[in-house]
Amino acid sequence: MTDFPANVLPVSTDRFNNAGAGNHHGWLGFVVERVEHGRIEASMTLTAEHLNPGAGIHGGVTASFADSLAAYGLLSSMPTGAESFTTVNLSAQYLGRAGLGDTVIGIGTLLSGGRQMQTWDVTITHAEKIVGTVRVTQLLRYPKPS
Repeated sequence: MTDFPANVLPVSTDRFNNAGAGNHHGWLGFVVERVEHGRIEASMTLTAEHLNPGAGIHGGVTASFADSLAAYGLLSSMPTGAESFTTVNLSAQYLGRAGLGDTVIGIGTLLSGGRQMQTWDVTITHAEKIVGTVRVTQLLRYPKPS
C-alpha cells in the first residue's frame, strides 16, 4: 500500500520507487526513471519469474507493468479533490518479445485527463522494438458529500 495522501502530487522518482517495497510493484522490480504531469518512464530487468513457458515475458507481466505505470502516472496527475482511483479497462496488444535478463522500458503518456476518468497509453519496448502497447482507463473517486 502506498503512503500517498489524497491530493498530494508525488512526483519524486524516489518516492515512487520506495512505495513499491513489499507489494506487487516491488515484486515486479521496476524502477521509475522519470515522472512528470502526464508522463512516466520506468525500466524493468526480466527474471525467471517474469517469463512464460516459452521463455518470453509473460503477457500478465506486461499488462501489470503497464497498469502500474498508469497508476503512478495518475498519482502524479490526480485532479484536485480526487481521493483514489481504480482501473476500469485495460487493453493490451502483445507485439514483440523480451527474455531472461533483458531490460524492458515502459513509457506512459496521459491521453485523456478529465475529472472523472483518465486514459493512459503505455508502450513497452526492448532494444528499441515494441514488446507491447497497453491502454489503461482509470475511474477517479471523490469523497461523498457530507
